[in-house]
Amino acid sequence: ERISGEAADIGIMLFLFCDRIGLDLYEAMRAKIEVNRRHYPTHRSRGLAERPDESRKGPASE
Repeated sequence: ERISGEAADIGIMLFLFCDRIGLDLYEAMRAKIEVNRRHYPTHRSRGLAERPDESRKGPASE
């Protein structure tokens, strides 16, 4: 319950901040989800803990 309250406080502050600066938070989130979808396609990243572009790094590439 305490964590839920803290998360709610953060959300409230974020909504108020976005309102103050004129940012459409829903649209910003939608756009970011699309960027992430293109940058991290599920067929390359599903089930992996690392970023897809890091999966090929190793001692030979450093």
